[in-house]
Amino acid sequence: MADPLGKVNPGDGFVIRAATWNAFVDAARAHRKNEAGRAGAGLPTPDPLTPGCTVLVKNATGSTLPAWSTVKLGSPVVDAATYPYRVSDQPVFPATTPDGSDIPFAVTEEPIRDGKLGRAVVLGVAVADVSVSDSGHGYAAPASSSLVLASGTSGPARIIWKESGTGTLKAVVLIDRTGGGDGAACESAGCDGLVGLEEDWCVKLTLACHEGRFADMGEEQFAAVFGWYDEVEEGWIFYRWDPEVPDWVEFEMNWGGGTGNVVLTFEADGTPVLTVGGTLTMYYEPCATGGRFTGGPRNGFTGGTAPDPCEPNAFTVVVECSCCPPDRWQGPGVYCLVDEGETCGDLENACVELLEEDICDETLVICSGPYATLEECEGVCVTLGAAPSCTDAPASGVAATLYYRIDAPSGVAACADGQTGTMLEGTDTWSATGIGPGGCGSTNDMTLRCDVTYPDEWELSAATTFGGCGVLGGNVAASSGSASPFAVQFTVPACWFVDATGNESDTVTITISESPL
Repeated sequence: MADPLGKVNPGDGFVIRAATWNAFVDAARAHRKNEAGRAGAGLPTPDPLTPGCTVLVKNATGSTLPAWSTVKLGSPVVDAATYPYRVSDQPVFPATTPDGSDIPFAVTEEPIRDGKLGRAVVLGVAVADVSVSDSGHGYAAPASSSLVLASGTSGPARIIWKESGTGTLKAVVLIDRTGGGDGAACESAGCDGLVGLEEDWCVKLTLACHEGRFADMGEEQFAAVFGWYDEVEEGWIFYRWDPEVPDWVEFEMNWGGGTGNVVLTFEADGTPVLTVGGTLTMYYEPCATGGRFTGGPRNGFTGGTAPDPCEPNAFTVVVECSCCPPDRWQGPGVYCLVDEGETCGDLENACVELLEEDICDETLVICSGPYATLEECEGVCVTLGAAPSCTDAPASGVAATLYYRIDAPSGVAACADGQTGTMLEGTDTWSATGIGPGGCGSTNDMTLRCDVTYPDEWELSAATTFGGCGVLGGNVAASSGSASPFAVQFTVPACWFVDATGNESDTVTITISESPL
């Protein structure tokens, strides 16, 4: 039988057969239907290029798959060893419900009835449904027992755009399979726990819910809580940024009326263990996306049964993989920055708003912050210049006797305004005894030394307290100064100066110089 779509030569006579004509009509109808659908959505006619690499999947979930679903890919339906060219030309994969995050996956482009074939994106740009638990998350990954991606600080899909808020949202994602982002290849992997975590990476702790006797825990105490690997503990010890220090200090989490340091370790089989205070173990939900741990009367604290994550008298925290934040990171806000390779005080200081996803930018050099507004930052950032580093002015190059002056024009520390004195050299430090607001009702010792955290900077610290800063709690880095003659200026925490009723001071600056002040 002649091919109804066979070609003819110029000059040949021919008769249009019914089969040929019907093929033309079918093609025209398919084209018109496609164009009508795109026009109704306000979309332009596509060019031959597609935004995502697609394959055919066979729905094996047992029910209809909605468009934008995330599915796990199984072995090709056709045996690749027997039919390699067929699989290479048009592979078809069974699509099932994901059972973890570290799996081959695809996102469907159309509804697919059970047992039928449909298109799905395996690489490139795709529209997907994403369960967003934190609006600051910039990545997503498959989640156990779910047909939607789960947001996170890392994952094989970068979120290009998403609807605002939290919950199951429409998003545009870039599937690149690198597992990168806020935490490199480290993934929160549901039933498999925290997978791929290496000792030079960090983890992040957030509070998911807190009920009953734990209602007063408060999300603010969980702001900017990160864990770093400690070789002695052989686990991740959690720290939070303390703006009064300012430094990262060991994080103490509340539990049933007490507090304790938090440590993440792993058992031999890879199961993560979160302990509080060295003795109390939080209950781990073995199939909870993101590594969820719950504390309360019915959890591992007392050896009871697994609790509802948000039942009364319980609290739940989530441990996620994260890259390590840059020095001086205190959470999202406006910061004073310099370019990579520069030092704080250079003329290129700039105020920039940093978001949660910016913590993985290894080029960031933070000098100070965060500030509430750009205007507030700019008022400080431009005055940082020329503070001498310990390298510029080592102990051997600074006079044995230094002079200090306190400037406190208003507030509870005003009685110390203009107070001066001397600081005497010790072993790489200069100390003064009995300085402080004096008539305000308290005295203190203070020490000048190279900062133990940032060795190129000078640090001023309080040896005791002015009302609650804590031992060495008032240490602050120099905000301005000059190398010759040596001089540094500090803007100290308000808690250095507190009156008898607990009122803190207004802004106080302390200037230290080789010359009398």
